[in-house]
Amino acid sequence: MPRSIDKKKRIIFYILLFILLSTISQKSKILKKNSLLKIKHITVYGLTHEKNIEIYNELKIILSKNILLIDKDIFKKVLIKNNLVESFIVKKKYPDSISIDIKKADLLAVISLNYNLFFIGSNGKLIDYDENTARKKKLPFVFGKPNNLDFIKFKKNIDKSIFNYNDVESIYYFINKRWDIKTKQGVLIRLPKINIIKKLNLANKIMNSKKFTKNKTIDLRIIKRIIVSDE
Repeated sequence: MPRSIDKKKRIIFYILLFILLSTISQKSKILKKNSLLKIKHITVYGLTHEKNIEIYNELKIILSKNILLIDKDIFKKVLIKNNLVESFIVKKKYPDSISIDIKKADLLAVISLNYNLFFIGSNGKLIDYDENTARKKKLPFVFGKPNNLDFIKFKKNIDKSIFNYNDVESIYYFINKRWDIKTKQGVLIRLPKINIIKKLNLANKIMNSKKFTKNKTIDLRIIKRIIVSDE
């Protein structure tokens, strides 16, 4: 009888030992797996080297965190506040790398606000002015104080028309939400508040007409009337 009890005790002991060793082994595997999935590398593309480094430095807080558990809102919070960023794609490269591909906002125009110059970006944000960049780009100057998104909408209308945005020297915004355009050839185009694309196509046609030579103003504000003058 005592031998039978001892045998049972040994069996129970071995079972408990097996369970213990299995648990330790499982925990070891989990820890090893988690260690492999820790973020070790972050690469940022799309902006200048200096700007990419700035974004990298802000995102260093995610290094050593589990790549499976990282919240993408972290990237959004960092990138959305950078006015140069129009959009971005975050890619997880298993087991330990994050890649961020940034689409840089295009510079569309120059505007003066509170005696400071800014670029208007294609993302609708104001971007710090740089004289060398402005000289190379030769962007149109915007007079007035439009809402940036209203300007983006107006620019898209120009792009949808046959009128060439590269021919624009300056753009005038009025508080009644109307726009005028002055071309690099010195022609002032007065636009109505509606049917912008149609009116831009008409203005382009008039300027390319042989009859349009010394004229300097095309006024399209009045319905069914075209006023062309040399003033």
